[in-house]
Amino acid sequence: MKSMRQEKGLDLRAVRFRNKVAGWEHPHFTAVYENGLVHSRPLYETEYGRAFGRALFLRRSCYHCPYASLSRPGDFTLGDFWGYDDYPEETDRGISLLMVNTLRGAYVFDQLPLVCKPATVEQAVKGNPRLSSPTPPQPLRNAFFAAYELEPFEDVRKRFLALPPAPLRFLRKAVPPPLENALRRLLRRPPR
Repeated sequence: MKSMRQEKGLDLRAVRFRNKVAGWEHPHFTAVYENGLVHSRPLYETEYGRAFGRALFLRRSCYHCPYASLSRPGDFTLGDFWGYDDYPEETDRGISLLMVNTLRGAYVFDQLPLVCKPATVEQAVKGNPRLSSPTPPQPLRNAFFAAYELEPFEDVRKRFLALPPAPLRFLRKAVPPPLENALRRLLRRPPR
């Protein structure tokens, strides 16, 4: 936020982290400044979005979260229903996931005037991996915070938050997400 204020020479009035100005699947990072200026860019083209996507800012406790499972103490779990493709006409606006976790939750749910479409737990877990396991530790996180402690922020920005090289950015736009995810899984496997 400080660097955003310095860059424009204006105070921020609002920040929208996953603004849906371009639809659900293309979130934008939008900053609204004191003079009414609105600056909006695709989330992952911003430094914050790249750091978020690389999980550089997560707390250490996220790697051991006891709630990253289907065993949840709350009456409900509410979140984004990532990967749910049964209703493509709803995808641009976003689809919410509401899971009922307790008998009390079931009673309350039955009283709510909601328009719901049922889904299976397997469908929920497929697009929302934190329903089955915590986020794996990110190797760059410790290096990022060590650099943040010791180096000028401009140096940290350049090293950890810069855009990937142009050929890689081109490939990311050319390769459909399902193929990209399959390639990532293959690259993570140990050699045979």
